[in-house]
Order: sequence, then structure tokens, then C-alpha cells
Amino acid sequence: MSSPSALRGEGPIEAVVDAAEREAERYAHGEDRPLGGYLAITAAYAATTIAGVALVRARHRPLPAVSVRDVALAAVGTFQLARIITKKPITSALRAPFTRYEGSRSPEHRSRSTSLATGRARKV
Repeated sequence: MSSPSALRGEGPIEAVVDAAEREAERYAHGEDRPLGGYLAITAAYAATTIAGVALVRARHRPLPAVSVRDVALAAVGTFQLARIITKKPITSALRAPFTRYEGSRSPEHRSRSTSLATGRARKV
């Protein structure tokens, strides 16, 4: 059985791009949201982080001992990362499949409704 994208002569990349564009339109809900730019910045950050981790691992040096201070710092960092992922506009491209943009109240507090709350759960 052929898929709709195969019937139109599209390849898998075009189908993914079309699906991403439809998802971005559905998320933005008529607002101007630069999800493509946000996704590019997030991907560049992730690639740089992965390259740094690979470089450290390639040096084969032993890791230092972990202190209580290090654990506390990691906990604070995890909290801040969770806030960035859930609240900042830069990560809206990651949230787009699960939420819909409903406008902003302030730069620090964005309003979203989850697709799960509206009964529109999707598989990832």
C-alpha cells in the first residue's frame, strides 16, 4: 500500500519537511514564531556539546571525584535546564509537537496548552 507522499512523488525528506511545516503552523496558531531558527540554534548547541564530550572522552583521562558541592551544582543546573526547556522561546521548536502557542503574557512566562489536555495525544 502506498503512502500519500509516495503518490505525489515526494521523497521521505520532503514528507518530513512538509509535516514539520504543518506542525509549526498548527503550533503558532496564527502568530509569527521562528521555529526554524530556534531549531537551528538548538541543533548547533547540541552538536557543539556532543563534539566537546567526544573530545574529552577521546583524551582518556580519569574523571575527578564527585563532591557534595558538585551534586548540588548539578541539581541547580538541572532545574535551570528544565525551566529553559519549558519556558523560553528558544526551545519552542522542541515543544511544538506537544503544545500550541497561545500568546505571551511576559517574556518569562509563555502560555501553552498541551495536546494531551485537549485529547490530541500523538505518538513520537
